[in-house]
Amino acid sequence: LSVLKILSLHSAVAYGRVGNSALTIPLAAVGCEVIPLNTTRLAHHPGYGPWCGRIEETQVLSEMVEALANIGLFDRIDGLLSGYLGSGGNAEPVFSARRYLRRGAPWLCDPVIGDFDTGIYVQPDVISAIRDQLAPQADIMTPNAFELGILTGMPTDTAEAALSAARSLIGGGPKVIAVTTAPVAADRTGVLLVSADSATLMTTPVISVDVKGTGDLFAGHLLAGIISGMAPADSCQAAIGRLYMALRLTEQLKADELMVLDPASNPALDLTMVERTTL
Repeated sequence: LSVLKILSLHSAVAYGRVGNSALTIPLAAVGCEVIPLNTTRLAHHPGYGPWCGRIEETQVLSEMVEALANIGLFDRIDGLLSGYLGSGGNAEPVFSARRYLRRGAPWLCDPVIGDFDTGIYVQPDVISAIRDQLAPQADIMTPNAFELGILTGMPTDTAEAALSAARSLIGGGPKVIAVTTAPVAADRTGVLLVSADSATLMTTPVISVDVKGTGDLFAGHLLAGIISGMAPADSCQAAIGRLYMALRLTEQLKADELMVLDPASNPALDLTMVERTTL
């Protein structure tokens, strides 16, 4: 047996659970090693206010990708995850990593742009880099409903509208799109999983906690499941279940940051709360 490996170009914070800082522990709990290339190094995520730290230089990230290629690491990378870029130029090291991936290893692009409650929180060059460069070439995408609307210019305020918007991207790039925070009933939250020939809506009860990083954790678990051999729908359901468990723990502990699960006490996954509906 070998440990699955994901190379992740994403943000990192000293305090909090977003980007790569949200992925390492919970993915280790499911047998997946994250190799983090941090696009940012911040004291905390901007949800706390003005950020302090730095956006990593594109040249530095590109050199790190080359260095990993030189030691043969890409022969053992099972999947690539790209998330918060920090700058539009940081799309280039993502492409470099993609070129080195071995055949069949998928690339999941989490197009971090903003959300309904925050609006857009990245620079315009980041949006254009995601829309014009990354989205057409990624294998899997995990936009929230707001980001899907930004990328497509289409309405996403109903499940039917979000489905049409997602299908407009299928074929031109990603083979699978998982739309998080898909619009459903007020007491439930949903993920809309779309491929060329199927669409499935998966929902869970709403857990009333306000923390960042939920989309990051979902995307990581989705990719981990897929590279382990799970069908996209089954991996999506498992990722939702694991996120739900993390949110329940966050609620129980009254924590102000997303509580990830310790690998030493990884509980059995309960999917009874996830309802699946074929559209």
